[in-house]
Amino acid sequence: MEDNKDFDKDKQETGTQQMPDTPDGNDGDGGKKRTVKLFGHEFDKKKAVMAGLGGLLVLALAGGGIAYAVSQQQPEPDVKPAVEQKDGQESLAVQVGVKADGWVKGESSPVIAHIVNEAEGVDYYHAYDANEQAALDVPADGEYEVSFIAPVNKDGSTYEVPEASKVKAGDADGEESGKSGLPFEFKPVAADKASTDTLNGIVGDVAEAVKKGDETLTGEKGSAVIELVKKNIKATPNADEEKVEEESKKAEEADKDSTGDKTATKPADGNPAASGGSQNQGGGSRGNGGSSSSGNSGSSKPQHTHNWEAQTTVVHHDAQYKPVHHDAEYKDVCICNGCGAQFDTDDAWRTHSDAQFDAENFNCGSYTTKYVMTKPAWDEQVLVSAAWDETVTTGYKCSTCGAVK
Repeated sequence: MEDNKDFDKDKQETGTQQMPDTPDGNDGDGGKKRTVKLFGHEFDKKKAVMAGLGGLLVLALAGGGIAYAVSQQQPEPDVKPAVEQKDGQESLAVQVGVKADGWVKGESSPVIAHIVNEAEGVDYYHAYDANEQAALDVPADGEYEVSFIAPVNKDGSTYEVPEASKVKAGDADGEESGKSGLPFEFKPVAADKASTDTLNGIVGDVAEAVKKGDETLTGEKGSAVIELVKKNIKATPNADEEKVEEESKKAEEADKDSTGDKTATKPADGNPAASGGSQNQGGGSRGNGGSSSSGNSGSSKPQHTHNWEAQTTVVHHDAQYKPVHHDAEYKDVCICNGCGAQFDTDDAWRTHSDAQFDAENFNCGSYTTKYVMTKPAWDEQVLVSAAWDETVTTGYKCSTCGAVK
């Protein structure tokens, strides 16, 4: 067989080898047609080359499609941004990092922040960890009112949260937000120092947060927050367990009602625009020991008015006395020089002397005067006030809910 393994000079320089020709084929230029045998069939060489290039192109496009599909299947973060930015808009956020000594992840209930800006239609709650940098997305520049619901630790201790404050939005890295890192600090409150009213208030505020919260307070996450708050509050000596159960039940019902239909003011297109639902205009939280700045004007929950009743006890008071001192008493007496008998008066001695003289006892004819003590000094306990019982008010208790103060 004639050897037809000719090489094109240009392709030889690039290291590309041409397919071998068959001995009896003719090409389109009047020469021998070049063919190639593949898998037992004879194909025109040019067509085979074009088919090969087409296959490579198909493979390249298929590979690119697979890479794109894989890139689209990367897992999303567990917590999505509360507010998405418009296309081409700079990412804005408010810094809400909190320093809370004693807070333990997984044991303490989360920090819950309330973000409000009426002009931008923003009103929602967000739960997150303390002692870490935290920033919440906002749709536009400006000031946002930020307030907090106090977390409760495993031992029942809680925190006094700062009052609602205005925070300026900046870039998501915190460089223009005025404060970054941990701009807020919670003051610890020991478990035995947390009042019953404060603890009940925290449960009530969590119920409102679950009702209006973002994805961090929705469904199972919201239920977990409620259970953890309830469990930790019951560890405090001042916990009103009946009231905690009542408020927790309300929170759980709010969570069920709000799942899939959150009433928090959410941007309709991921940006500011209220899509309906009630708005909490006040922001803030009662927290622990802090003042309430929360209006909760959008809530239909009736306001409970305490009916305080005095709680009393009887205190016994013993009789009161004071000592009075009496000096010793003295007087002059007559002492018979004969027999030593003592007489209070001169006349009494004379009667004695005359009787002795008649009896022919002449020794008792004179006497001596002497100043003698007739009664020693003494102290007397004088009654000042008699014993008595006093009814004292020890505190007040609500006859409706059992809260005390």
